[in-house]
Amino acid sequence: MPLISTNRLRKVSEAVFPSSKNIKQQYEEVAVTTTEVAANSMIQRLLYFNVYYSLLWFFCMIVLNIWKQGTKDYSVATRIVDPLLFALWCVVEPLRLQFGYTGNLQEKVPQLTGFWMFSIIPQLPIIAYHLNPPQFGTPLDRSLAIIMLVFLLAEVTLGFLAIQRIIRQQTVQFRLKDTTRQEGPSSAGVTRRAQV
Repeated sequence: MPLISTNRLRKVSEAVFPSSKNIKQQYEEVAVTTTEVAANSMIQRLLYFNVYYSLLWFFCMIVLNIWKQGTKDYSVATRIVDPLLFALWCVVEPLRLQFGYTGNLQEKVPQLTGFWMFSIIPQLPIIAYHLNPPQFGTPLDRSLAIIMLVFLLAEVTLGFLAIQRIIRQQTVQFRLKDTTRQEGPSSAGVTRRAQV
């Protein structure tokens, strides 16, 4: 009886606390790759902080727009343009950040290019508009827009460099695979001819 319980206890302890022999076997089973990671860690950090800052910017802009529309005498054009630009920003910003995350981490060129294009086309003009609003700009408007502009300019610059790096790496990988495919059948054909 004590022998059976000792064996059970040993099995349970090996399952809970694996020995170094088991750990070594697990590490040997892990495939090691020689491909270089092309994801840009600086873009990832910028995107991480941009998510939180975008939430802050969103709530601050809602409060500012409500306050301005209630206390200031806006022109009709400004009453229409401000909410439209804010709505466009609200639609594009989550998509832009999602494209940035997936494109960078998964090294997908289309998503990273979408992130880059969304950063340039709608977001930069919207932030430039808020940087110098036509009527009743407050220092808070400008300070929020300046910080967002710094994020966008850094992401546009680093995003372009990341796209180039990922394309370069994927091109090299494609050429290496293509070269090994071309060498494989031709070398096999030579050995078959030599044997016959």
